[in-house]
Amino acid sequence: MIPLETQRLILRDFVESDWPEVHEYASDREVVRYLTFGLNTEEDTKNFLQREISLQGKEPRQHFPLAVTLKDQKHLIGICRISVKDTANKIDSIGYCFTKQFWGQGCA
Repeated sequence: MIPLETQRLILRDFVESDWPEVHEYASDREVVRYLTFGLNTEEDTKNFLQREISLQGKEPRQHFPLAVTLKDQKHLIGICRISVKDTANKIDSIGYCFTKQFWGQGCA
């Protein structure tokens, strides 16, 4: 069930107003160095968010791009994506990306 909560974090569906915080990590050369996207322009980030938001209504839902936010501040610090790739063979994936400032703090 979404949102998911831990002691420090809330993982929730993205909303369009998240784009500035998403752009913070998606336009950082060091953050996206080994990822399949980036360096994002503002337009790239807005298009990304529109695609991710469109996945929220798919049934059955197989892709869960989730905004990772600090529980106490509601500040978006990254993304966690859970994808169901093949239900018959139980093949799934989990990926994440965080704003550099939150690396090494046990958020993943």
